[in-house]
Amino acid sequence: MQRKHKKLSHKAKSKGIEAVVSVMEPCLAKITLVNAPPEKAFYLRDGRTLNNLLELVDALENMGDDVFAFHVNESKNDFANWISDALGEGELGETLVGNKSRERHQIAILKHLVEDALPK
Repeated sequence: MQRKHKKLSHKAKSKGIEAVVSVMEPCLAKITLVNAPPEKAFYLRDGRTLNNLLELVDALENMGDDVFAFHVNESKNDFANWISDALGEGELGETLVGNKSRERHQIAILKHLVEDALPK
């Protein structure tokens, strides 16, 4: 018996990571976010300031391609460095180092947050 999947409306598809976050909200409520010290906040090229991983996930959803390419390119990954250095999440930072996709950044960060929230 083949399972039929419910088709997403255009509106639901356009929500992207917001839809994922809303489904994961009960799990995300159990997450203790580590905020960077004020002197280690992340300043995006577009002027926004980030303090934790969830703010980064949200910013990745809404930033322009030019902003992402400024921070992540062949010669650097500012997000990976910030996650390792300012937030003390070296393993996650290492996961992101070679990653050049905005969506893969979001997935890796959300996976990390969910894994941290699950009972060990």
